[in-house]
Amino acid sequence: MPRFDAKFVLDEIDAHQVTTMFAVPGMLSRMADEVDGGGAPRLGSLRRVLYGGAPVETDEIKRYVRVFGRTLSQLYGRYEAGCP
Repeated sequence: MPRFDAKFVLDEIDAHQVTTMFAVPGMLSRMADEVDGGGAPRLGSLRRVLYGGAPVETDEIKRYVRVFGRTLSQLYGRYEAGCP
């Protein structure tokens, strides 16, 4: 992909039954916007969503949990988190 496209990523998660992914919070927010807008593919294959790189407000994390389920693992940085 030349740039991030939330709908494409959501469709690919569904089509390929992706189980683990990493994203920065802005990507997760755009994916949640897409789901909230009615473009909700099946995300049941996701077992782990790793995210980090920027702070996230509590209300936004609650929205991520609603959209992605209880799959979220926050990583603070390369050295603190180790290799995902």
